Amino acid sequence: CTLSARSFNSQGLSLKLNNGNTLLSEFSSNQSIGNYASYSIDKLQTVLKNKHSETFWVKAESKKIDGKEFIRFTEIEYTKSPLISQLPVLINDGSITIDHLIKKSVAGKISEKGPLFKLEHSGLESLFPKSQIFQLS
Repeated sequence: CTLSARSFNSQGLSLKLNNGNTLLSEFSSNQSIGNYASYSIDKLQTVLKNKHSETFWVKAESKKIDGKEFIRFTEIEYTKSPLISQLPVLINDGSITIDHLIKKSVAGKISEKGPLFKLEHSGLESLFPKSQIFQLS
């Protein structure tokens, strides 16, 4: 279940910034539900700053041979010091989305792994100062 500020998903859910871009809300197109979850932009910026103070983003190629998967790492991109002021901008333009990974077990128990915030690769340049790229051979 992916949510974006660009549009509603198939469940009628979307993201929007409220209170002068200080609050990120998940909301439903169903007016009787409205906003159902909120995140403080300040807290999200703090988590971003701490989690990605330095990050290696790895690219890989996958190939199947005789039914077995082989992975070859092709590139590493090194980023540091995220520009946390860009977070609301990237959320608002849809470059950052939220995924809710919800699973129902055979026993009927429901659990969520998330929410997971995702950044489109094209937004990397906006969120981080100049990165370093290392080609692997």
